Amino acid sequence: MKTLCFRRFADLFSIGLILVLAAYGVFSLPYWFPPSELMRSQAYQLGCNNSIGVFAVLAAVGLLTLRAIFLAGGSPKSLDRLLDFQTDKRQTSPRSMPLSILFFFIAVYLTLQIAVYFCVPTLAYWGETISCLPRLELSWRYHLQLYTEIDWAYGPALFYLPAITIEIGRSLDIAPDISYLACLGLMTVAGLWLLFDVVNCFRINAAIRVVIFSVTAICCCGGSMGVNYTLLRFMLPYAAILFLHRRFASPTVVGRRNTWNACALCFACALAVLSVSTEIGLVYIVAQIIYAIHGGLFGKRFLFWTILATAAAPIVMFLAFPGCFQAMVAFSKGGNTLPLLPGPHILFYLVCLFWIAPIMLKACATRHPQTDTPLWLAWIAMALMCVAPALGRCDFGHVLFNGLGIFLMTFVVLWRYKPRWLPAYAASMVMLFGIVASTLSAVYASNDGNQYTQILATLSGSPKVLNPKPARLVSELGLEKYEKIAIPYGIDYGTRKWLIDTGRFLPQFHPDYVNVTSQADLNKKQKQLSMADAVLLPEPLVGIGGLNDHQFHNATIRQAIVEENRNALLVSVLLCCPVSFKVQQVPLIPALEEARYITSHFTFRGKFGGWALFVK
Repeated sequence: MKTLCFRRFADLFSIGLILVLAAYGVFSLPYWFPPSELMRSQAYQLGCNNSIGVFAVLAAVGLLTLRAIFLAGGSPKSLDRLLDFQTDKRQTSPRSMPLSILFFFIAVYLTLQIAVYFCVPTLAYWGETISCLPRLELSWRYHLQLYTEIDWAYGPALFYLPAITIEIGRSLDIAPDISYLACLGLMTVAGLWLLFDVVNCFRINAAIRVVIFSVTAICCCGGSMGVNYTLLRFMLPYAAILFLHRRFASPTVVGRRNTWNACALCFACALAVLSVSTEIGLVYIVAQIIYAIHGGLFGKRFLFWTILATAAAPIVMFLAFPGCFQAMVAFSKGGNTLPLLPGPHILFYLVCLFWIAPIMLKACATRHPQTDTPLWLAWIAMALMCVAPALGRCDFGHVLFNGLGIFLMTFVVLWRYKPRWLPAYAASMVMLFGIVASTLSAVYASNDGNQYTQILATLSGSPKVLNPKPARLVSELGLEKYEKIAIPYGIDYGTRKWLIDTGRFLPQFHPDYVNVTSQADLNKKQKQLSMADAVLLPEPLVGIGGLNDHQFHNATIRQAIVEENRNALLVSVLLCCPVSFKVQQVPLIPALEEARYITSHFTFRGKFGGWALFVK
């Protein structure tokens, strides 16, 4: 009895020690090693190095897994036969979920999107469409090349599918917004169908599967209106590896012909996931290689050849789109990241990760794997690699979407181990990622404002940047005289439309400063500006050009301090955790750098309505 008590105490002590070290590594240690490369992000300004937190999480998972394998007694229940592939005719197939639940959520999602479309004044300035529609507009107007002339942080399919839809709509005299909405609707339907298909493969009671699907669909139902944040992007890798496993799970899959077929399927799946999301595509490729290695070591040697086919996919992608991985590199260095704080959604995510990952890895670490072992191993590998994007831009949305794999596996393991905990877990997900996240998103959207034109107005005593009627702005500044006019800070939709319709708009690498996170990004933007005949600059920034280096550095510091309160509010809202924002490092402020470049290389000609005109 004393021995059992001691073992129990030692077991709990080891778990507690690892979790305490993990908490220190995630929420404290990143501030001891601030990012060294100049970036634009709240995490950089606060001196938080998110990479340290990611390494701490993965190290904690590794220690918990080793403890589970070598110290914890017994072996976990097998996770095999939790998926239904009907490879064995003697197995009884569980009843499928009713399609009505899928159609219901499709109707809910599409109704919400249509409601947003009719409620917002301009779709191009709502939610994630700010990152999508302006770039699509530049593409169809100027036929610019993706990644080299148009900045895009996602896969080419998410750009060209709506672009092609808009082109088809134009030939039929359909407004671009309607065409974009139609494409978004199709992607929404595809994403929900993938989620439905994956959940429906769990060999679990049909009612529980309905709960899993419904809870996940409720949490992912947002109004961002961006093709970059649909379930299609985040469920495709899990559905793709499931598709391959269905083909390879049968013991009759052998022979040279099947080897060529397997290579073709693996290459096609890897390329498809890469085309939707480059960063998630690389995660998927690593997971698919792990699947092939495991399968090759345990009987299916033809899978070794699929490693070459899988590795060829990113090479083909890079040759077709040379700049497709550029945004991912900038984000991995700390661009556009949020500081790691103990927000409720982050704690919930880490609890699921620290509990589920060791169980899954221990179940897969066996010399006698079962049918589904390589699939679970690939899924948990993807879930662990998605820790980096989840804890980078660590708001509710990024934690939810990048954590979908671990959240779905938590449902499965809970049903197997602790079925009584399922209602509490489901309710917690709906509360956190459904109710709380939606409320905070609404508060954030209502207080965000136009960050590119108004945040720097404090340099001149907080004057307001106006958006007069386009006709007056054009006539007062005489914009008809110039052939190429740049608007690097954005402007009202009417003036922007006039510039585009009359062929005067200068297409820039980064419209409206979206994704300008590093000095390299800023240099590309300034290179584009050198081709402009005229530039529209917010009036409060006119005096920047007259400052010497010392004065400009002091102005940058003052602006960083002014942003403290605003960033503290935004971060507190986004992470649902109060934070006292103190500047530790002066971040890159591209708007100031750009203003200095413009006022130094162009000549002031006049001002009106809060905007100043500079010409060559």
